Amino acid sequence: MEISFGEMVVVLMIALLVLGPEDFASKAYSVGRFIGKLRTEFGNFKIMAEEQMQKKAMELEIKTGLAELKKTAEKTKDDLNHG
Repeated sequence: MEISFGEMVVVLMIALLVLGPEDFASKAYSVGRFIGKLRTEFGNFKIMAEEQMQKKAMELEIKTGLAELKKTAEKTKDDLNHG
């Protein structure tokens, strides 16, 4: 969900009227810090999720490669026994 610039201005104007100029600055600073922390945590979560997906993909690749290697080994063994 994206907030347009105009919507942001309206929200800020209402907040300024409700809180007053003294409280508005400190509250805006606190909200800004909180949003910054949320973005950082979300970024960390996103990185961890991507790493887990890559790990699972690599595990699947290894399992597939091992299965193919096993098939090749069995075929080679059969060829040597019957050839």
